[in-house]
Amino acid sequence: MCYIVARSRGAVDWFNGVSLYQKQIGKSFGIEIHHFFPQAVLRKAGFEPANPAHKSLINEIANLAFLTKQANLGISASKPTVYVPKVLAKYPDALRQQAVPQNPALWDVDNFEAFLAERRRLLAEAINTFMDSLLAKASRDGWTINDFIARGEGARLEFKSSFRWDYRTQSINKDLERVIAKTVAGFMNHDGGTLVVGVTDEGSVVGVEPDIVTLTKKPTQDGLALHITEILTKFLGAPIAAVIGMSFASIDDKTVVVLNADPSAAPVFVDNEGSPEFFVRSGASTRQLNVKEATDYIAAHWSDAA
Repeated sequence: MCYIVARSRGAVDWFNGVSLYQKQIGKSFGIEIHHFFPQAVLRKAGFEPANPAHKSLINEIANLAFLTKQANLGISASKPTVYVPKVLAKYPDALRQQAVPQNPALWDVDNFEAFLAERRRLLAEAINTFMDSLLAKASRDGWTINDFIARGEGARLEFKSSFRWDYRTQSINKDLERVIAKTVAGFMNHDGGTLVVGVTDEGSVVGVEPDIVTLTKKPTQDGLALHITEILTKFLGAPIAAVIGMSFASIDDKTVVVLNADPSAAPVFVDNEGSPEFFVRSGASTRQLNVKEATDYIAAHWSDAA
């Protein structure tokens, strides 16, 4: 599964840049398992392979990555603090592609177990994201709202109760429209995803009928579709709004809206009264990045496109 996820993220070899594909021509390009912290490095740090507990940590999935035979031999017994900076200088997205922690402090052998803990988290998130991507594709191939609800929220699936009707205050809240836009942007700036509106976080179907009623010009389903497009155009721009998939479905006599957002080929910003803001999907939530974080993320995430 880790190999499949790495492939889905466009993983390349850390030393020659070839795609990690099992059928590459030549023995030198065959895929091998690489210990991020080489066994020799860990042995010098006191982790003994003869000790069952140590052996389990050394060979844990969280300490493994995929490289070609050529690269694996090249690393040999080098410390991560020595070889990883060289890798990132050539391929800035290399670690993210294989869900490896990008915090340099965790590459120090003294922090080996902390590295494992963070890598486990990143691998779990990457696998869930990949599984959710299959769900997003399936949504265009016959999935029902019940299928979405059964799956539950995740890195590529989120529920919102409404577009503008605030159930807490029982009134229109236009701030909720911006929340819709930033969620869509977050999906597009990461691996894509699906936003289902008319369903609570807990998976209860409430429908978008209260949203429709608030539309003074055209309080119909078509009117809501037009309003959604206007929301996305206002905050994300017309070119982005044009590529968002929108569909309506009915369950228990209530209407829900499904918005499908594919990964974007370029950064997507949310307009906040003339000031652009950058959001990205992080686990099962959408997070705003500050200027430095956004700059670093954009440089890494769209490095191939650049």
